[in-house]
Amino acid sequence: MPSTYEFLVDTYDTERLKTLSVWSMFDDDDLPTRPHAVDQRGRSLLEQMIHQCISENLWFCNILGIDVGASPLPDEEMRLAFLRCYADDSARRREELRAQNDDWWGETATFFDVDRSRAWVLMRRISHSAHHRGQLTYLLRMLNRDLHSTYGPTADTGGLPAAGAPTIYPYADIDELLEAQARGGGKAPLPEVVVPVTERPTTSGIDAGRYDNNMRSSEPAGDGLGWHPPDEAPLELSGFCWFEEDHLYRRMPAKPPRPLPEAVDGLANHTAGGLIRLRSNSRRVAVRVELAGRAGMNHMPATGQCGFDLYVGAPATESFAGVAKYDHRQLTYEAQLFAQGESEWRDLTLHFPLYQGVRRVEVGLD
Repeated sequence: MPSTYEFLVDTYDTERLKTLSVWSMFDDDDLPTRPHAVDQRGRSLLEQMIHQCISENLWFCNILGIDVGASPLPDEEMRLAFLRCYADDSARRREELRAQNDDWWGETATFFDVDRSRAWVLMRRISHSAHHRGQLTYLLRMLNRDLHSTYGPTADTGGLPAAGAPTIYPYADIDELLEAQARGGGKAPLPEVVVPVTERPTTSGIDAGRYDNNMRSSEPAGDGLGWHPPDEAPLELSGFCWFEEDHLYRRMPAKPPRPLPEAVDGLANHTAGGLIRLRSNSRRVAVRVELAGRAGMNHMPATGQCGFDLYVGAPATESFAGVAKYDHRQLTYEAQLFAQGESEWRDLTLHFPLYQGVRRVEVGLD
């Protein structure tokens, strides 16, 4: 006969998958990342994983009286090693919990300075793990990463449940997670459209673009354009000294001779100062862009953080011609920056985004 407390074991089992799923959303390079780069009070990803493994082991051994006889930490401090170690140890704990009868669950245990039932202690442990998982999902947002579901929909799976957004877990179960992570990823795909998650009204009903042309989104690129990579003639790329070697829009080498400070290494991926120059008689100029992350600054609009600017004219005589105004929730966009009725030769300069990385860009000309 199943224990009355079987639901608690099932809950612990699902929480194992949720914890591992959040760890799987990080990259290996994120291990030293903290909420604030120079503030040691905020745990890094590595410290969070260590704490999860150590604290859960201590709770089970010292409070619940369950010792699975395994080291709570992996031999090497690598993300995949932590995934495997926690998956294995927590699976052993789950089986020990399943073997207990109702009397065991109802017995009291010393929880720090108070006495509580073992059922209460496990519920508190689940809540404690969820607390740390919440800290990590916030860290993922600070890194501008996509979030799969842990309980319900996210902005990246479609918004709020009230809007019919689906729940999309990165993996169906722990076996699938471990196998995919060993291969380098393979999470469930997310929809391309990102929807804000707010219960507040998202608009006052006023379309500002009706009253001010400067507030309208850029026209789509349209048909009839040829698309050109910026490092091939007649276009000229500058501002990325190591592009020929690394093929990255990055202001420092991908493999510097000496390690870079974390802040410098991160900012090197921001493309401020990058330029595309050309001379063309095209009547239209457009860009097709894939960003490394979405816009998310609270002091700068998406046009400045992630948009391309176009200037027309010879050096020292340039005048502003257009900026990419796009749906800031997206990672990819096409935007027409310039349109004239007549064809004439012009000097064109496109400026890269200031505070975002660019994975791919092409310039459209007719």
